Amino acid sequence: MKVLIVGLPYFSRIIQKDLASFDHENSYVSCDTYYSRWGKIKYVLHLLTADLVYSINGAADDSGSLSLARRLGKKVILQWVGTDVLKVTKKLKIGMGRKLIDHAIHFTEAPWLQEELKNINITSNILPLCGMLLPQTEVLEKTFSKFSVVSYIGKGREEFYGMSRIIEFAKRFQEIEINIVGIDKYDIPIPDNIRLLGWVSDLPNELKKHTLFLRLTEHDGLPNTILEALSLGLYIGWIYGYPGVHNVSDTTSLFKYVSELQKKQREGSLMRNELGIKFVRETYAKPLVLEKQVNTFKKILSV
Repeated sequence: MKVLIVGLPYFSRIIQKDLASFDHENSYVSCDTYYSRWGKIKYVLHLLTADLVYSINGAADDSGSLSLARRLGKKVILQWVGTDVLKVTKKLKIGMGRKLIDHAIHFTEAPWLQEELKNINITSNILPLCGMLLPQTEVLEKTFSKFSVVSYIGKGREEFYGMSRIIEFAKRFQEIEINIVGIDKYDIPIPDNIRLLGWVSDLPNELKKHTLFLRLTEHDGLPNTILEALSLGLYIGWIYGYPGVHNVSDTTSLFKYVSELQKKQREGSLMRNELGIKFVRETYAKPLVLEKQVNTFKKILSV
């Protein structure tokens, strides 16, 4: 079995490396068809002998590389990850063709994306994307030395990632230190309790210093930061409900949740998020995810 992995270059490289290390019986090749001329040439050369094309990003008929795979009769998997659902929904509304969509087999790892896909007549199944290298629980302190918050804001997309909500939150909870990964400056003044950390090379080490991870985006897939924070026993405030996560899609629910956590911290009863740790260990441990991906590929090719 030869699987050609394309789509978002960062993820396609990681997944190819993991699959190749895990499964020595089959061949996995990643190609950057977005930004690399050599990647596009490499893709065409490997496509001729590939059994399956696995795209880490959904697409419609404007994808030249995936449309070529369709025309050659190759089986194509589209793994929908987040913003791609919004983009393709808009394209279909203005008349973009869906030959590729109707040809492909569809997966996502987020139940809410599955529902959004259903709204544009795409039937998908759940398939985890990236397995986690899990920390040893014995090295994690059972309680938190102080109550602090960490969040991620994408540079250049600050409002999409919820910077305005973070500022509102900081003004309400002035006693809480809020650490923002991803940006080192912001165009308007921010409250004194917000620290802009910029790029952090060792994100898990930063995450485990804090109590609560906030993800207040306008729309989302299932980002690795959520899984990393859960695996480290942080509490999570997110715009979706998920195992080990609290839904804080509006200001009232966010403020109430944080107040409840603060109360437990003051009482000395706020322990690590064991539900989150357990969920990630049972669902996203790297060997489990890779085995599921390989078995899915084999099943598709056996039909």
